[in-house]
Amino acid sequence: MQISDWFKISDKTLFSMDLVAMMAVEDIAEREQKSKEDVLIAFMESNTAKMLYDDSTKLWWDGPAATAEEYEKEKSRKQPFPSIAAESLPPAYH
Repeated sequence: MQISDWFKISDKTLFSMDLVAMMAVEDIAEREQKSKEDVLIAFMESNTAKMLYDDSTKLWWDGPAATAEEYEKEKSRKQPFPSIAAESLPPAYH
């Protein structure tokens, strides 16, 4: 989204987007037992936040629960595969 696109979105829509973002951040922070500030920073740097503030996706229409779920999906896609404990490997692999 470019800066010029912000001027095409109504104040009510921006307010709604902000409200959905804050409610999603509060939900995520509570579930992850992290501070709202830390979650807000991570959320605003995510692709989910970009989608939320891109009016063409209409993600904000789906509400905070759907936004939080989309963020969690994004995070899980970015997580590396869990490491395999050395003791679970056959001796030839140690």
